[in-house]
Amino acid sequence: MELKCIMLMSFVKAMNNSLFKIILDRSVDSKNSYFISWKWSFSKDKVKFSKLYNSFASTLDTVPSPSIEEIYGRFKASMKNRKRAKATK
Repeated sequence: MELKCIMLMSFVKAMNNSLFKIILDRSVDSKNSYFISWKWSFSKDKVKFSKLYNSFASTLDTVPSPSIEEIYGRFKASMKNRKRAKATK
């Protein structure tokens, strides 16, 4: 029974992380109805980003989610890298 619980928790965490990434990816596509006009400054985007972050962050787990600032920084960096990759094609 305990193994099933561990497997289920792992599955739920993986789905949670995947959904968060999909939503963030869609938020930068201006053709998408979920588009968010990001300013790429944490202080300017904090309200918008915190709504998404707070919906998916794990705070009560034994390994809590990284801070909102860290996740925002990763998101911003991944979008910069994506733009660079498109520019070099």
